Amino acid sequence: MVNELILHSRFGKGKVIEVLGNHIKIDFFESKSTKIFQYPDSFEKYLTFENDRLQQEVLQDLTKICERKLEEETRKLVEYQKQEEERKKVHKVTRTKQRKK
Repeated sequence: MVNELILHSRFGKGKVIEVLGNHIKIDFFESKSTKIFQYPDSFEKYLTFENDRLQQEVLQDLTKICERKLEEETRKLVEYQKQEEERKKVHKVTRTKQRKK
């Protein structure tokens, strides 16, 4: 990924100069500035690799991240629904006992 050319929607063309975990550091030619971006999140809207193979890899990484987030949100929703059902059962039993008194 280092030395690969990048196109940014605002800063123009640049080159990856460093990969720092889930961040990449890019040197932009026109603005003569260096910026750090989250990888691969920034490729969703702002960055594009000139290398098609790398761009496809990034898009695959983004898809995997979205799938994991969706799975996690679904798991949380199912857990919440189970807790709500249990809460309603307990509430119903409590109300029934109070009425019998």
